[in-house]
Amino acid sequence: MAATPDLNGPIGDVLERAKTHVLKHMPRDYRGHALDTASISIDQDRRAVNFTWPDGAKAIADAQVVGAYVDDPSRPGIVSWHWGWSNGLFRAEMLQHAQKLKAYGETHRVDELLATSLEGRAERCWGYAMLAAVLNGAEGVTGLPSNGAMVLLTVGPLRAN
Repeated sequence: MAATPDLNGPIGDVLERAKTHVLKHMPRDYRGHALDTASISIDQDRRAVNFTWPDGAKAIADAQVVGAYVDDPSRPGIVSWHWGWSNGLFRAEMLQHAQKLKAYGETHRVDELLATSLEGRAERCWGYAMLAAVLNGAEGVTGLPSNGAMVLLTVGPLRAN
């Protein structure tokens, strides 16, 4: 990824700069296959995410879990966010980027990056994933729907699987 944006200042501004950076530099396709048309699965043994397209094409990328959010059916537009490090569902090796983001929160005294869970809008959660991508030099982010939740991951370069 290109030079990182300024990561100082109010967290809302930092998240916006991270989002702009990731969206500008993140790949949108793999060998002519749009990433948003692939089915996605996590392989924790390989610390990776697998992409499979309807025509049978496949790719893999190194991946890290940032966290997951669940829609709150009683409050449209509101989600509950849970950091990957707060729930025990993922191996420690899959949480290195989330841990670095947590350390950033400790250093910059950003409480929302340290709370085990939060309520807010999904866009904010995607901002956390994009900031984790910037902090860790990841290629981009992706979301994996799983059991009613959306798991957000940072991803590295795609390669043949």
